[in-house]
Amino acid sequence: MIDAFRLGKLDLDCRRIALTQNKEGGERYEGKGYIGQDADGVVVYKLYVTDHQIV
Repeated sequence: MIDAFRLGKLDLDCRRIALTQNKEGGERYEGKGYIGQDADGVVVYKLYVTDHQIV
């Protein structure tokens, strides 16, 4: 995986990704998604939200 990242070819399918806002009353989004790199080597992600909570 590290070699793929260094070569700009990172491509991970994820069964679960969770994004949590780090503050009281913050939001949390969870679901399937992927993490990869675009043609310029910038890390990108896509999250298909299946659960949304306000914590």
